[in-house]
Amino acid sequence: MKRLAFVAAFLLLSLLSASCSHTREFRDRSEDARALQRIEILRMASDKSHRNIPLLYEALGDEEGLAVYTIRLLRRYHRTDLGPALMDALDSENQELPIFAIFALGEIGYRPATDRLGALYRQELAGGKEGTFYLPVLIYALGRLKAEAYAPSFFAFLDDERCDSSIRWIVLESLANMGSDEAVSFLIAYMNDTSRRKFDRGYAMELLAGRNNPLAVEAVTAHLTRASPLVFGAVHAMKWIGTEKQVPQLLQIAEEKDDGLSKNALAAIEKIREREGTE
Repeated sequence: MKRLAFVAAFLLLSLLSASCSHTREFRDRSEDARALQRIEILRMASDKSHRNIPLLYEALGDEEGLAVYTIRLLRRYHRTDLGPALMDALDSENQELPIFAIFALGEIGYRPATDRLGALYRQELAGGKEGTFYLPVLIYALGRLKAEAYAPSFFAFLDDERCDSSIRWIVLESLANMGSDEAVSFLIAYMNDTSRRKFDRGYAMELLAGRNNPLAVEAVTAHLTRASPLVFGAVHAMKWIGTEKQVPQLLQIAEEKDDGLSKNALAAIEKIREREGTE
C-alpha cells in the first residue's frame, strides 16, 4: 500500500518535469554543489525560523529537481508558515513557479489556499484543450487539501478528452485523498465500471483498500471470487483491510486451485491472523 501512496505523486512530478523546459544556470553545476544546496535547504526547512522563508521560496524557483526536494521538506516539517509566500507565487510571471507553488500548497495542507486553487481549477477546466497545463497539479493539490466540493467535478473529468492515462491516476488518488463518503462512492463506481480499463479499475481498488471506510471494505470484498477480473487485487487488499469475516472467501479461493492466486490468498489469511492475533 505504501508503494501506491507515491504513484500519483510520481506521475505528477513526471508531468511537472516535462512541463519545465528552459535551461537554468545551475543545471551545469557539479553534483557536489547540488548536494551542498540540498543540505542547506534541509537545514532551512527544519529550522522554523521566519528568516528562512524567503530563501525557501527562492529554492522553489530553481531547477525542478531542487524545487521538488524543497517541497518534500516543506511537507515533512509542516511548513505551513510558507503558505502566504506560496500564494503570492501563484501570480508569478515565471510559468514554472506557480506549478511548484500549487504542488507545495497541497503538500503542506495550507487550507486557506483552497478557494484560490479552486478558482484556478475552474478557470483551467473551462479552457478547453488549452486548459491542461495546470490542471493535473491543481487536481492533486485540491485532493490533498480535502476540497470535497470538487469530487463530482473530478469524477466527471475522468471522461474528459484531456484526462489521459497520466492524469487519470492523479484524479483517482485525489478522490481517495479527499476520503469523504461521496469520493469513496465515486471510486467504488469507477472500480465496478466494466467499461473502464482493468488497470485503472485495479488502481481504484487499491486506493479504496487504503481507506479506513466500511463502504470501501465491502466493495473490495465483493471481488473475492475467481469470477471477478479484479480478484487478484482484492486478495492482495485483504492483507491490509481483511478481517476474520473475509477468511472463508479467501479459503475458498485457495482451495479451488493450486496457483499463484491461491498462495496469495493463504498469505492474506496469515496477515489477517497476525494482525488480529488469531490462529
